[in-house]
Amino acid sequence: MGVFLQALRADFRTPIPFLIWIFLTVIVGLAGPFGTYPTFDLAHRLLFWAVNIGLCLVLGAMMRALVYGVMGLRRTPAGSALIALILALTLPVFIYGSIRLLLGPAYSSAPSHLELSLFVFCTSLGISAYRAATGAEVASLPAPPPPTSVPAPAPAPLPRLIRRLPPERRGALISLSVRDHYVDVATSRGRVSLLLRLGDAVEEVDGVDGAQVHRSHWVAWGAVAGVERAAGKLALVMQDGSRVPVSKPYRDLVEARGFGMARATVPPQEMASAAGPNRPSNAASSAQSPPV
Repeated sequence: MGVFLQALRADFRTPIPFLIWIFLTVIVGLAGPFGTYPTFDLAHRLLFWAVNIGLCLVLGAMMRALVYGVMGLRRTPAGSALIALILALTLPVFIYGSIRLLLGPAYSSAPSHLELSLFVFCTSLGISAYRAATGAEVASLPAPPPPTSVPAPAPAPLPRLIRRLPPERRGALISLSVRDHYVDVATSRGRVSLLLRLGDAVEEVDGVDGAQVHRSHWVAWGAVAGVERAAGKLALVMQDGSRVPVSKPYRDLVEARGFGMARATVPPQEMASAAGPNRPSNAASSAQSPPV
């Protein structure tokens, strides 16, 4: 109903319907078709046809709102033909009844239904052609509804710990490692050292799926690329190439995540160097990334 009323209001925003009503009333009133010329004087003919043509235009506007608004038929030629057909089937009943009522049922000049249907059909097509020629047809068409678009989901807020880092280092969290009084934060964009306790840093990961696997190390599970086992020791290989040792109290947790089977072995001396909190890789990365 809302689309129908919107299209109906749009049809009467232009002066075209009122100009058509005045023009047809004068022409038909002067011509006096269907036996109205000898029956009425000029004033009564104008009044008779003003009422009938006005009602016909209102019904035509309703048909336009139905075809262009509700049915959504945007092609003007096809819509004009459909409107003319509907009016040719409905309006003659009203016009024929009013003429027969005023002229009498036995009046010989009363038109047939076929004559009225042809008259209404041709008149409707003529009005549509005039509206199309003057641009009023397109102007009165209701605007098509705007395409519905699904808003893009808002990006997830960065964890508080990541917001501590310089903008060029704010990437996906990989691991946290203790070095003296600092915590080395490894992301997909590099490493940064923060003057922070590991426990406080873990509290600021804000929902990143991970766990502490050593008293000095925390890892994000999604950043684990594989595992290495050598001399009974277990280490996680991270996406940035670093290795994080897993201490015995956390081994069951790591194995429960499916990281208990080693994909490769490394020499014991390399695993031993990876087991300490002050790994060479950490020292090198700390030298490249000064404390924040």
